[in-house]
Amino acid sequence: MAGPDRRNERDAGYLPGDREDHPRVQTRIDVTRSLLLPHTGRITEVWSQGAGRLARMFSLVQLADWVSLYLAAAHGVDPMPVAAIDR
Repeated sequence: MAGPDRRNERDAGYLPGDREDHPRVQTRIDVTRSLLLPHTGRITEVWSQGAGRLARMFSLVQLADWVSLYLAAAHGVDPMPVAAIDR
């Protein structure tokens, strides 16, 4: 994994999860956490919310959209142009 040589306490990792995740998915999350932790200040698991699978999936999508919007605003970046979507 490529990353900074030193830990940055201001960085944070967020790992999405769902209550119906297969055990192999949870294993991947655990491995990802162990790889990220030396490089970040903290790792937070974010669990989906909702009654059905679609609702839970969109709860994570919506959260990610709000987080990216907030981070763009906090860093003075226009969040609207997305080259991969515009193509």
